Amino acid sequence: MDAPPSSQATQADAPQIFRNSDGSSLPIFTEAGGISGRPKFIRRLKKYGAFICSDPKEAEIILVNQDTTQGRQFIRDWGTDDTKVVLHYTWVTKSIEQERPLLADDNWGGCKTRDDGLPIGEDGVEDEDIRNLLPSSSFKPVEVKKPSSRVSDYDRHTPFSQLQQSARTSMPPPAASTSPTDSRSMTPMSVSQSQLSQVPTPAMAMQAMAMANPMAQMQFPMQMPGMVNPMVNPMMNQMLFQQMFNNMMMSATGGQFNEDAFKLALADIVTNKMPGSQLQASTFNRQETRSPSPVPEQALPFPEVPRKLSHRRMTSESSDSPPLSRMLDKKGKHKEGTPPPKRRKVLGSPSTNTSNDMKAKKSAGTTASSSKGKIFTTSGRPLSFFVQIDLHNRFNVVDAIKKNGGLIEKDHELADYVVLYSANKVQKTFNELLRAAQLAGKTAVPSKYIYECVEKGKLLSPSQYEFDNVVGGKRKRPSTAAVVDESDDIARKAEEKRLLRNQQQNERRKQRLLEVRAQAPKAALSEVAAKKAMLAEGLRKAEEKAAAKAKMMEASNSASISNGAMEGPPSPPVPPEHTRRLGGQGYAFTLEERQFAASYAELLIERDHTITNNAIGTAIYKKMPHHTLGSWKTHLVKDLGKDMDAWRKRASIAFRKSLRLSQVGSSSSVVESPMDEESPPRTSVTPIPHDFIPSQIAHPNGHVNPSTRDGLTEEEFKLLEEDDLNVISQFFAQTDDTEDEDEVWSRLGSTYPCQTRSNWQEFYQAHYEEVQRRYAEISSKESNH
Repeated sequence: MDAPPSSQATQADAPQIFRNSDGSSLPIFTEAGGISGRPKFIRRLKKYGAFICSDPKEAEIILVNQDTTQGRQFIRDWGTDDTKVVLHYTWVTKSIEQERPLLADDNWGGCKTRDDGLPIGEDGVEDEDIRNLLPSSSFKPVEVKKPSSRVSDYDRHTPFSQLQQSARTSMPPPAASTSPTDSRSMTPMSVSQSQLSQVPTPAMAMQAMAMANPMAQMQFPMQMPGMVNPMVNPMMNQMLFQQMFNNMMMSATGGQFNEDAFKLALADIVTNKMPGSQLQASTFNRQETRSPSPVPEQALPFPEVPRKLSHRRMTSESSDSPPLSRMLDKKGKHKEGTPPPKRRKVLGSPSTNTSNDMKAKKSAGTTASSSKGKIFTTSGRPLSFFVQIDLHNRFNVVDAIKKNGGLIEKDHELADYVVLYSANKVQKTFNELLRAAQLAGKTAVPSKYIYECVEKGKLLSPSQYEFDNVVGGKRKRPSTAAVVDESDDIARKAEEKRLLRNQQQNERRKQRLLEVRAQAPKAALSEVAAKKAMLAEGLRKAEEKAAAKAKMMEASNSASISNGAMEGPPSPPVPPEHTRRLGGQGYAFTLEERQFAASYAELLIERDHTITNNAIGTAIYKKMPHHTLGSWKTHLVKDLGKDMDAWRKRASIAFRKSLRLSQVGSSSSVVESPMDEESPPRTSVTPIPHDFIPSQIAHPNGHVNPSTRDGLTEEEFKLLEEDDLNVISQFFAQTDDTEDEDEVWSRLGSTYPCQTRSNWQEFYQAHYEEVQRRYAEISSKESNH
């Protein structure tokens, strides 16, 4: 029997969907609270190539269940981070179905989540759910109109009475002919099998009776549990025990039986004996409800309990008992798990109020929207805040400042407060901003200061929130005893004085900036005029160079025509028709056609190094029109792109060398003729021979330098580099400083393509010092003129 395949083999066979374009795995974080079957969900992500992050800060994609409280909190905390995206967990299934990750181009598969802006509280049972849990209207207990008596809240909320109520929900209603008793109201609590197994035994009831009245134990023997039929429903036994013990206690105590004492004793026994009863102890804090007693009125001789006393007794008793959380903590550590999806909301619970306060601090959007006062103002003037750009949840902090009257300042030296990210103390940005703020005399505070100001609805003293002084000695933090109350007039006046002094300093800084900017245009104006003059000079030189080039080409063409020979080597022969091969949707490129296209393109570039790729494609298309023009252009760019660049550079160098040789030869053959002062001298240009090949000029000795770049020798490359240095230096000297940098590079690249680098920016970085030197020389020459 073969061994089952390993998980690694299975993972390798699965398509690696969740990967970037470079092959790296997508870093994904899965929220633990709302995704059901999370371990299996994570294994599925790993199987298809994802990288699971343990910290959402390291992930690019965060998967949540937006229908849960935890998911909504993740959306609010991380939805504003531009480096991350929060998606619904169904995104994984959609991506696997499409066999590719649905990213931003696919609108994230429609799974991107958005913050609804509503306050996030604890989950509670909605009204509709409560109504669904109530018994149907068809079941109504028979009520006999008798004067009802009040029973204390503790009576109604003991575990014993709750079990009685649960038993009545599973029993049919009593007949109308029964004795006139008041029926207790129903509770929407269903009785499970475990609850039935935890019904108090008769021994527990007898123990409670003994605790309530020791004399009753002497009058009633312990053989009483045998009186109960064990075959009867346990819940029916429970009701029989309740009524029977009430009557027995009445007889034993001579009509002075106190049912409250009996239930208190029984509740203590149930709490100690039954493990499930501790969970029901939390029901003691429910709101007070009135319901008739299940015991006949003649069995209750004691007077009715006043409502106020009952409420006071319930409060004192519940406060003396230990909380549920402490009782659970004593039993040892519990495994931390996902909270249940629905929990009943305990009204007026201190823990609920505390959690809501913490969430109010955490959610700045909710806090800011609830506050309508202009907190961040002084004497009618809005206060300015500088907020660190990489602050966590920066949008919420900025929103809280703006909605409460404050302004956001881009310059930390002009702000009244500097809000820094205290969690980034190890980072260079935080240290530099903190030092700069303290040198400028600004108050640097964390985001907690903003939240607590909004929460308390007033501007607090920042002395308790400021960071330690990093300039000079350590700042002494005030002790708890010496802290001045934030509402005190002394702290308020000191803060107002500091803000006034800060405002005066900001006005002086702004005035100095305006003065500097007012003087700058004068110097800039003179520089612009000088650069315009240099631009005109450069254009004049460029026109002269173009005219000389045209003159050279004209002389070469006239010489070739006069000799009756073709310009350069002849064109290669076109492949015959029998070499063509039909493909699936047309003709396919054969080897002969590819060789012809390469030879013909090289020849066209040797004839004119300025010819464009579109012109080459059109010329080849005219020779072989059975392929479309678009196919030829695509073939040239895809298969011959690098070769064409090398041919073009070599042809350009050959053309410039031939131009220099012709100019040197023409200087010795100047025709002497009478000249006017206005007319330029005429020179006879020596024509280029017809069998001229650029490579012969580039390599006059027939030897190629082994250190070449893209097929060029070192000498040829230096010539091109010299031309590029002259072009960029002249261009910078003729450029206006007010022009945008991107526009300058774009205009330079479109006017004069760089010959030795892929773009001018790269060339400028490689030859920065030389370009600056030549630029200074050109500027000094222009200024001397």
